Amino acid sequence: MKNTLHFLAGLACALPLQVFAHGPSMHHGQPDAPRQVSATVPADAPLEPVAARYTERRIDSKTRSTHTAAWYFWRDPTRIETASPEGRIAEAWARDAHGRISHARYFHEDRRVIEATTGELKARGIEPDWQELGKILDPRDFPGMRRVGATSVLGQRASIYRGKSGSDDLEVVWLDAVRLPARITRYTKASRMILRLEEFHRENPPGWQRVDTHVTEDYQRIDLADLGDMENDPFVRKVLRTSSGQGGHQH
Repeated sequence: MKNTLHFLAGLACALPLQVFAHGPSMHHGQPDAPRQVSATVPADAPLEPVAARYTERRIDSKTRSTHTAAWYFWRDPTRIETASPEGRIAEAWARDAHGRISHARYFHEDRRVIEATTGELKARGIEPDWQELGKILDPRDFPGMRRVGATSVLGQRASIYRGKSGSDDLEVVWLDAVRLPARITRYTKASRMILRLEEFHRENPPGWQRVDTHVTEDYQRIDLADLGDMENDPFVRKVLRTSSGQGGHQH
């Protein structure tokens, strides 16, 4: 089914916030136990657990219309998750003891989950890098980005990077120690996109709902490899239509 390609294109950058990586002021509460760490953290150093809340704004250049969305983001040594605050949809990358990475997208209202094993991802040319998933967007990975200054965000030292991603102008305010973007601004011909970190914590705050694997055990599970055989399933049609951009803005 040709629409499966659209779904896979979205799956390749399945973290909603990573939309800024393909071509990318703050909540004044205090993060948990801010630490002063050197900006020269080795690139391959393990990422520390983080729970973060982001907002994303897209401003149309012609109409000046604005779309706003919010997302929660979590990372720990074995899972990286994102979720909408409404609790309708969530995504998770999981890494087992052998370093194998799999993906699941949860649709809570439909009580369905679409899963992709390591082998299925690899067969479709998707070989995610755990470090990159956990950093959302690291400006140091882009050859066109240059560090132009420094600032402080939420009690943490941050570096400012500017440059190009393809034909788009990109600015990233990067938390050096936490290794997450505090703000990403991307200018395209059609729009301006701003991703803003509103708050982050070292541990998950009360009320931030991660995927409960005990609850989702009862969900109907769909293997990514089987989507092509489910053209007549209304749920699958809806997911593919949304992923191809025909069903409104949704991650």
